[in-house]
Amino acid sequence: MTTLVNCVAPHAGSDPGFPPPGLLSLAASIRQAGFPVRLADLACAGKAGVPAPEDFPKWLGEPTPMVGFSTMSNMLPYALEAARCLKDARPKTTIVFGGCGPQAAVKEILEQFPFIDYVFQGEAEHTFAEFLRQQDNRDAWSGIKGLAFRQNGSVQVNPPPLRIKDLDALPRPAYDLIDLSGYSNFIGLQTSRGCPFSCTYCEASFSRQRLLATHSIGRVIEDIRHLQTLYPDRKLGLVDDTFTVPRERAAQFCREYLAAGFNFRWGILSRVDGIDVPLMELLFKARCEGVYFGIESGSDKTLRAIRKGITREQICDVVPRARDYFTEVTASFMWGFPFEDMADLEETLMLAAFLRTYGINVQLHLWSPMPRSALFKQYQAQLIYDPGVQSNLVLGNVTRYQSLIASNPTIFAPFYHVPHPAFEQKRQMVEGMGFAG
Repeated sequence: MTTLVNCVAPHAGSDPGFPPPGLLSLAASIRQAGFPVRLADLACAGKAGVPAPEDFPKWLGEPTPMVGFSTMSNMLPYALEAARCLKDARPKTTIVFGGCGPQAAVKEILEQFPFIDYVFQGEAEHTFAEFLRQQDNRDAWSGIKGLAFRQNGSVQVNPPPLRIKDLDALPRPAYDLIDLSGYSNFIGLQTSRGCPFSCTYCEASFSRQRLLATHSIGRVIEDIRHLQTLYPDRKLGLVDDTFTVPRERAAQFCREYLAAGFNFRWGILSRVDGIDVPLMELLFKARCEGVYFGIESGSDKTLRAIRKGITREQICDVVPRARDYFTEVTASFMWGFPFEDMADLEETLMLAAFLRTYGINVQLHLWSPMPRSALFKQYQAQLIYDPGVQSNLVLGNVTRYQSLIASNPTIFAPFYHVPHPAFEQKRQMVEGMGFAG
């Protein structure tokens, strides 16, 4: 039996979001290969919150031979401490790490944390099942793409796996393994993977090689029909990085969704250059209620610097129009880029305030250096760790992890920042406008 841990935790008092479609897809593939699997979900830890690392083994419940942690960068310190406590309590447990969090420092994690047995890179639906088949055949491990392990006293990191292009060949995510009562009224569905764009602050173009892989619309309609049968009272969240790219696929989905007569209300993520009024009208007719835009900046200079590929004019044209069609519109910004000056930040804050007047939900986050992004590579040598300067995108209370984070900058880069002029003045300006950084 393998236990997969969804090592994701919402901020205190916030919604846990969507059940994890990627991890549920992995669980389904493991099960399809003939291996028993269960899922332990920290996102639904309840009012008690995420257990302290030393309490993690008890929270995890029944011991299983293998435990796989899927974690984002923001929960990596916790995941490592929880894994350490698990190995102390159950020394025979095989511990595997995967997900976005460990991807940039696979070798370093195995070198510095001996209680971690294996790390997987990339999409693991095929490779994890292959590892389970070959677990007792050590000679075969070198041929398992994406696997990192210890060999003769050193760490061997195999080449990453090829991207999965035929998503329709994957089994339906194992929604039956998760307790949906711990989530809000939404259930998540992924209809595509990857992003074809090259924004410099983001890891997606690196991790997915800018390749967009999609389910066929027919498969998506089948999956929605299945979900509506099981969960007729829930809303649907399409969690693709860029649902409206390509635009015609989004339009085709809307037409077939309408023809199927579904009752789900749903929401999407989009770029401002991936949507226009005709598509908004079609989305509205298909009962789409919400759209989330990654805006990042109100400064054209900054938008060019991060290769966002959009302009302030486009933002001002598209985002307010979206409010005419969708009940919930969110615009997400970042501040604190190393090259951002006061004038750039002022433009961002003024645009954010302007969008608020339309009833748009505005989010503003301090830029966090993601380890495989182009910006991280550019500014890596300048990163410093200051517990008082932390993006609200990362773990809330890092007090107990400060020494761990400070001693491992490569592993915990998102907790670091690049010092730049007038940082405190900028932070006061952000907070003065009523935004949390």
